[in-house]
Amino acid sequence: MNTICEICGSENIVSKISNTVVSVPYHASINHEIFYYYCEDCDSEVDVESADDTLQHEIDIAEKQSVIDMIDFLSQSDINLTGLERALNLPYRTLSRWKGGKNLTAAALALLRILRTYPWIIDVAQHNFDNIFAQKTLVKEGVNQFLEISSHCSNDFIGNFGKVNNQKWFSFWKNGYSEQADEVAISSSDSDNFLDYRNQCVAEC
Repeated sequence: MNTICEICGSENIVSKISNTVVSVPYHASINHEIFYYYCEDCDSEVDVESADDTLQHEIDIAEKQSVIDMIDFLSQSDINLTGLERALNLPYRTLSRWKGGKNLTAAALALLRILRTYPWIIDVAQHNFDNIFAQKTLVKEGVNQFLEISSHCSNDFIGNFGKVNNQKWFSFWKNGYSEQADEVAISSSDSDNFLDYRNQCVAEC
């Protein structure tokens, strides 16, 4: 323990404990106690570097476990991992190495989190990131999520939605863009009503 404050030279130093919660995506939050020394004369924290190192070690362990969980989720979702590697142009058995904690970079961790959050991106990758297919998939997934949210609303959202939109208009949103999209008549007033009902639904949930 440092008995003298490096800032003001005081010996009036006490030990303290600080509780912090760190969120790690797709892993339980880390509850960590940081022990540090505090100078009561100049309000400075002393010798907290080692405590920060301990916290980072816990984060590293949690991130490695989250990688295992994310890859297991993809595998259990009937996603062929070899096909996934091929679609993303990753070397063979890359996911296995990441799962084992090897060659795990910040970029690899970010990629896995994106795939875990939006698994449908894998379909886009398998279609060579075709722009039309990507737009269509994005719209379909967005509407599916929107309808899932609206199912928990107190008002009859779908009923109200149907009053201002015909079936072809709704089908356009649900099925995504296509070459025949220009055949679907969508007025600006209908679009405004759609956004109004969407905002109302989200506010009530």
